[in-house]
Amino acid sequence: MPKFEVEGIKVWNIISPDCCEESILGVNECDIHKVHKIMKFQTMHSNQQLKDWKEKQKLKEEKLKLKEQKNNITNTNT
Repeated sequence: MPKFEVEGIKVWNIISPDCCEESILGVNECDIHKVHKIMKFQTMHSNQQLKDWKEKQKLKEEKLKLKEQKNNITNTNT
């Protein structure tokens, strides 16, 4: 948990391992790559889900940049 605080990750839900060996941590979706760096978790199939998420984030960022550029061009022309 201290590593989460250093990275600025807010844990909003913790279910402690009172009844079993596993814990459940709730974090924001945008922090999942930071959590992965700390915990090195694995998925049932592969890390494909994490790769897909990273690709989606990159596409969102590119779309936002293009939208901002379009808005800037439109504003300068009017």
